[in-house]
Amino acid sequence: MKKNADKLEKAKEIVKKLARKRLPEANIVDVEIAEDVGWDGDDMLRVDVVFNSEGDKLNVNGTSGFITCLREELSKIDIEAFPLMSWILEKELIAEQRAASKKKRVGHAA
Repeated sequence: MKKNADKLEKAKEIVKKLARKRLPEANIVDVEIAEDVGWDGDDMLRVDVVFNSEGDKLNVNGTSGFITCLREELSKIDIEAFPLMSWILEKELIAEQRAASKKKRVGHAA
């Protein structure tokens, strides 16, 4: 189990490094990675990249080909699972968390 956790931590660092290299205009706030299995039974990685950027957008040239580059880097640490990427604006994540928290508080009041 520890071995997988170590690999996932390395994968997280790879994602951060690659995102910062390919998307220098973005401030990479956080990366979360979780193992999963696709509908076809193949292993996959759910990769959430939380970022800030001017204009709240990412450069399409930076995201285009990102998965190809990421898969090459992950294969170097023996991860063959396909990465499923989510690019999440930090302010949208915060707004979603606040809404969920508010909904929870309202639910407790009932």
